[in-house]
Amino acid sequence: MEKILVRANAENAKLKSSLDNTSSEAARYKRQLREKQTAQEIQDEEKRKQEEQYKKYVAELENYKRKAEAKSRYALLGMSSELADKAAEAEIKGDMDELAAIQKKNTEAILKAREAEWLKNRPEANAGNSDDSETDPFIIGWNAKY
Repeated sequence: MEKILVRANAENAKLKSSLDNTSSEAARYKRQLREKQTAQEIQDEEKRKQEEQYKKYVAELENYKRKAEAKSRYALLGMSSELADKAAEAEIKGDMDELAAIQKKNTEAILKAREAEWLKNRPEANAGNSDDSETDPFIIGWNAKY
């Protein structure tokens, strides 16, 4: 068992040494490349990096704008803020199945809310002509039997 551990430790030491050598060699090559590049090449590379960063920033802003516009459209349809946000994400991703599921959930919530409001505001049913149970023939008959 100890021999296995000794071998494993030796192997790990070899691998670490190899990694260190490779890293220092890569750094040396990079340094040599930098020394060979002209000042113009260095400026061109820096400019290219800046342009890439700018393009990435613009793409993020455009994505944010599209999401905000989509979210406001869905909010106008009566979606909650959370559902509108999810729907906007699905639209941007192009996931039409998810978007349809979200719209279905929204429609069901609207119908449920309207039904609850209707039930709350509907008039009470009139069962008879008056509330006087002594003159109601049905109640009189019921009381007489029981």
